[in-house]
Amino acid sequence: MQKKKNNPLSMTGFGRSLFGSKSVWKEKSFQNTDLLRWQNTDLLRWAVHTNDIYQARILLKNGADPNGQSRFSTKDKVLKVASIHGNLNLCQLLVSYGATIDDIDNEGRTALSEAVFFDNLALTTYLLKNGANPNALGFVRNETVLHYAARNGYLNMSQLLVSKGATIDALDSLKCTPLYLAVTGNHIDVISYLLFKGANPNAESESHAGRESVLHVAVGNYNLKICQLLVSNGATIDPRNSWQYTPLCLAVRRNDITVTSYLLENGANPNVDTYHYDDQVKESVLHIAARNSNFDICQLLISKGADVNCLTSNNETALMIALNNILLHKVHHLSNIAIVIIEYLLKNEAICISKKVGDVKDKYRKIFKQVFASNLYFQKINMWYRIMCKITSRDDGSLKSSCRDVIWKNGNYAKISDTVKLNIPDCLRKYLIYEEERKCF
Repeated sequence: MQKKKNNPLSMTGFGRSLFGSKSVWKEKSFQNTDLLRWQNTDLLRWAVHTNDIYQARILLKNGADPNGQSRFSTKDKVLKVASIHGNLNLCQLLVSYGATIDDIDNEGRTALSEAVFFDNLALTTYLLKNGANPNALGFVRNETVLHYAARNGYLNMSQLLVSKGATIDALDSLKCTPLYLAVTGNHIDVISYLLFKGANPNAESESHAGRESVLHVAVGNYNLKICQLLVSNGATIDPRNSWQYTPLCLAVRRNDITVTSYLLENGANPNVDTYHYDDQVKESVLHIAARNSNFDICQLLISKGADVNCLTSNNETALMIALNNILLHKVHHLSNIAIVIIEYLLKNEAICISKKVGDVKDKYRKIFKQVFASNLYFQKINMWYRIMCKITSRDDGSLKSSCRDVIWKNGNYAKISDTVKLNIPDCLRKYLIYEEERKCF
């Protein structure tokens, strides 16, 4: 098997053919070699790439261009290559021979970009001291070096860049600030520092999810500490994103009672409205909590002043949504939670059906009709009797007696079909509610 030969027309092959031997070049033999002078930029790049400071010094002393760009394979600037390898001594050598600190390569990156990328504090300090632009670009979405440091949680690097003049609220192509990216990554130390240095706590971005504030991002990450940090530094409590959600809406939707409680304690509006993400129906946060069958959040919202009788744009109340959940939830414990929510809403003066008119009353009637027609079972009949009487605003003795008759004749797991034996008016019978029982008859 033949040994693979180096390609003399590639930078790698050319460099290896000259640097591969153990003998060291002599300056006087180098000076009169036309081929080496013609190729000196590529040779310098190879010397830097192999961290060979001795050969790099010889090349520079004999006229190699410290700002040259390789003619082969990659088009990196020599100073950028030294920065990629984190070689401070080579960077100092190149700068001493006139390398431009902020020279940009074909990728739009500078030596500083690479130093920040590798979190190289010593090299970054040197480059900034020698005039590197602290707002240099070179990352995705036109991010600055501070964006990159914040996004990756580089606290010391962020402090260094800001101390050297990096713009604290610089915007990338999606209008994200360094603070926004730090919040996205849950980097609380960087967040605290940027806020201390004056970063805008109400900064908004135009990310793939649409317009949203940094507080929205913190809530979306379930991060109470960052929420507290932002609010204590002046973040608006009820900003809206592109979906018209406030941070409270997001917290309720995600069943995060800890963040929900904190936002309400700090002035979030318990009656704020938004749009349901599936059908764009306008609704309140109480509607969201009822739909999620989250009793604790329902209780918390009502205790903070949420309107129990607020209507969606489809004229539904939280009570109606909870009633619907009995039909939707096929899991026994979720159905039981819906029952607890119904009782709590009624206890807190949820409007009864007899006090409603028009579409609202029709919706109640439709819900109860579905319950009556479904294949559910009797259980806890006395509790259901109380709920039904509260909703219909009627306490019918014959109804209560008939309910007892069903239990006596058919047992606790009587089928809905047995309701034909109930001697009650149709106008009440169609409003009856039954709880689903996990154990079938």
